[in-house]
Amino acid sequence: MMQIPKSDSLSTSTMNRVFDKTSATYKFYWLLSLLDMHVKEQRQEMLALDVASRMVAYAWYPVEYFRLSFGKSDSMAKIIPEVAQLTGITVDDRLDDKADTILQAVHEDRKVLRKVKDLLDNVDLTNHEREAMNVVLQYVKQKVDERFHPDGYNIGINVNEAAGQSVFHCHVHLIPRYKGDVPNPKGGVRGVIPSKQKY
Repeated sequence: MMQIPKSDSLSTSTMNRVFDKTSATYKFYWLLSLLDMHVKEQRQEMLALDVASRMVAYAWYPVEYFRLSFGKSDSMAKIIPEVAQLTGITVDDRLDDKADTILQAVHEDRKVLRKVKDLLDNVDLTNHEREAMNVVLQYVKQKVDERFHPDGYNIGINVNEAAGQSVFHCHVHLIPRYKGDVPNPKGGVRGVIPSKQKY
């Protein structure tokens, strides 16, 4: 069991739970990517697609050269050969060059976007990642309660374009609601299809 040092500003217990089970090795590439972007580029905010692109770059050599597998629940070993075919990246390219090429391709080629986005889909999260997401959700709700005192919430996830997803990274919508903000709130999230809202 990993023990991350305690912090007054970060929930390190949540991070510990994420790394409790490390059979999904891609978690280390996720952490490496965050640290790399923060230390090398001094970035305080990071887009999920940027992180995912760098994760693929970090895992490239172990997957393509040593043919390592990241476990049956991970999609990295499948994504990397497909992205290689689409981008022309080779195993010998520099790490930073791989990351830059992947990120550029993500923004220019929808096929590459879909491959890298597979790492970020909400429905593909591990149980530990869902738990961590729920911890963050509860934390944000607490802060919104303290500052804005809403009367209720809608909480939802859009998965794929058919469901209205327009930002392709893993995220949850926490929407504060107030009495009278709409004429009739009955049906809540079913309102995304107006004919299904009322019952």
